[in-house]
Amino acid sequence: MRRPLLATAIVLGFAIAARTELPKPVAGATMSITHTDLDRMVLETLKEIHNRGAASYNAGDHAAAFRLYEGAIITVKPFLAHRPKIQSLIAEGIDQVDKTIMDPKVKAFRLHEVIEQVRADLKAELKQNLPTLATIAGKVTLGGQPLGGVALAYTATGAKSSVASATTAADGTFTVLAGVPAGAYTVTLLGNSVPVKFAKIETSPIKVEFKTGANPQAYELK
Repeated sequence: MRRPLLATAIVLGFAIAARTELPKPVAGATMSITHTDLDRMVLETLKEIHNRGAASYNAGDHAAAFRLYEGAIITVKPFLAHRPKIQSLIAEGIDQVDKTIMDPKVKAFRLHEVIEQVRADLKAELKQNLPTLATIAGKVTLGGQPLGGVALAYTATGAKSSVASATTAADGTFTVLAGVPAGAYTVTLLGNSVPVKFAKIETSPIKVEFKTGANPQAYELK
């Protein structure tokens, strides 16, 4: 029964990771996934796995909880190559339950501890990065009306490719998931009803200067 349950857990982990919101690629722009993006993806994945596993554990299905936890941390471990200490924590936890613990209830509880420690460590790492990053959220309107489905990209002055992106919701609001370094940026926008001049770095009139911390934005297109 070990392999089917483990395989299911791994597939579930990938499914959660795949739907975690990451910067959306914008046509004609080169995007890259940052370490911050990966950390947030892992945090979101482990949060849901924790909740699902806890439900199984509390219902008395300790083996299912264990396999879910095991599959999840095996899934996310490769995404944490930039966090070798956390990878070691995961490897040690898996090795311990494989070699020294026999009771499924204890196995599940031990991996639950590993997951909680990984989440705590990642949150601490992200918190340390916050002082150097700008966070971006705002709204896009045209003629005073909100524009949904607009793809935004942020390109640092002098650069040729964007470092962050977002897509507006139906009410025109957007949030850039990953923070960006403080500094000067050009904002490009693509979408229905968006004037052509906003589509290219060379012609977009939206130039912004981001500071560390929150940077609320309002783009009224003309």
